[in-house]
Amino acid sequence: EEDIAIMLRPGGDYSKELLNKIMLKTGCSDVEAIRAVLDTQKAPFLTRIEKILVQKLAEKTQEETRIQAKIQTMGLCPLGFEWLKEGGGWRCAGGAHHISDDAVAASDVV
Repeated sequence: EEDIAIMLRPGGDYSKELLNKIMLKTGCSDVEAIRAVLDTQKAPFLTRIEKILVQKLAEKTQEETRIQAKIQTMGLCPLGFEWLKEGGGWRCAGGAHHISDDAVAASDVV
């Protein structure tokens, strides 16, 4: 969706792939005419895409907050080190232990 939003924002341009698909489906080879039709639909479509992106970001932020709360509830690693965010999970500051975000999310710790 972010790629679509970039394309629809001011200064963005339609991808060649999109234009080619439209030309193939419609039989119209006038790229400027196709752009003109797409431009009339740009603003409302961008509004919908932006709402989806905001919603996804909010959901991601909520999930990350929930995972961080679980990590804090779990406490330190077995060797007494704190957990540090690393990629798709958490590694203890001592480097000996790792737990994935999925494992944290699936844990019974509240």
